[in-house]
Amino acid sequence: MKLFFRPIINHDFYMEIPESFDFMTDDIARIKYPSELRPHVIFTNEDASVDYKFSYVNQTLDEGLLDELIKQTKLNLRKIYTGIQFYDKDIFQVDGTKLGWFEFMSPAIDGSLYNIVFYTWINGQLLQGGFNCIYEDSVSWRPIVINSLRTIRKETVI
Repeated sequence: MKLFFRPIINHDFYMEIPESFDFMTDDIARIKYPSELRPHVIFTNEDASVDYKFSYVNQTLDEGLLDELIKQTKLNLRKIYTGIQFYDKDIFQVDGTKLGWFEFMSPAIDGSLYNIVFYTWINGQLLQGGFNCIYEDSVSWRPIVINSLRTIRKETVI
């Protein structure tokens, strides 16, 4: 699978994602994510079954509280989804800023979804990002997504 750097949210930052992914249309986004709190930017594959999602969070938070933010997000998810299963998590430096992520399996209407949620700061703003695919595809997608997280840059890479 070929990856390349794409500008994300008004060119505020760049990240490697699959070359074949494109912006999800508003019509499909409203169907797939019916809440008005849907992600601001969604990149998806051709059949809209695999997504990278990005939104700025209107919240001031110090990088030192990243682990606490992850813990709180996991507690909130546990309240929403019965049968949720959490797996690995990590915090590392990317382009001079902390990035924290965690992964989980959530129930869906016709099976289970594999999800990664991550947080980092772009130009002082807290960014929440995510990834999801059907659980059966998680073994092949997981390393691609984890490596993508390590490519986030505030400036373009040629």
